[in-house]
Amino acid sequence: MPCPRCGARLITKTEQPPVRLVCVECRQVLPQNAQVPIITLVVRHFWGVTLLFGFVVVPLLVMSLSPWIERVPRAPRTHLSTTR
Repeated sequence: MPCPRCGARLITKTEQPPVRLVCVECRQVLPQNAQVPIITLVVRHFWGVTLLFGFVVVPLLVMSLSPWIERVPRAPRTHLSTTR
């Protein structure tokens, strides 16, 4: 896992249960329970929904509503059975 500040590798200084990670370059000590902030998850979800909407929903909507797409004419229905 790289350091969030400078991107260098992290090492452990202690072997006891509260393991602390320390950056090799900037000597920053990371918190014991380093977690992803909730805003990061919200932004990732937002971009995922935006990409899905932009690459899937919008093209399908444009293709279905576009007057320039030539519609394939349907073949006329034929009644195979003539019994009435």
